[in-house]
Amino acid sequence: NRSVWMVLQAFAWEGLRDAKEQDSTKILYPTYTELRFMAYDAVIRGANGILYWGLEYVPWPSDFWKDLTRVTKELSAMTPVILSPSLRVVPDIEYSEMGFSMDAAIETSVRNHNGRVYLISANKSPYPAQVTFSGLKHFVGAKELDVFNEERVVAVNNGVFTDSFEGFDVHIYVKK
Repeated sequence: NRSVWMVLQAFAWEGLRDAKEQDSTKILYPTYTELRFMAYDAVIRGANGILYWGLEYVPWPSDFWKDLTRVTKELSAMTPVILSPSLRVVPDIEYSEMGFSMDAAIETSVRNHNGRVYLISANKSPYPAQVTFSGLKHFVGAKELDVFNEERVVAVNNGVFTDSFEGFDVHIYVKK
């Protein structure tokens, strides 16, 4: 029943060095995909608040600010879901063979907010994955799930569905 805040990176390490010693080719800020992954990975692991450290070192304007704004607007829209208690349901995840080893890359959290069930999932690997989710009794009876903020749906058969993830990708499935 306590707040759990995660402090996430909002700067480029090289940008913290003295200006005369900086290598401009190494001034790399987190991308949209990385920012979104870090935020939802924190949520899946129990965070219900996020702080971004280092914003004073980010030049304005920049692509980073646009990406961070996009992520924080999505988090704002998801706040009621993020603050909802986890259902403590762990889906079964089967990985399709894609030519490299992967055994536990997808992390999940299942939430119920206002009678709608959400499966927040993130690929913690830099490699793509195709997975089949099962063991989710909350999705039995659904024919399809909305994928939040992606304008697509995935087909469900008796609570089982398959989807693909890029490296560090996040998908949020919502029972209609």
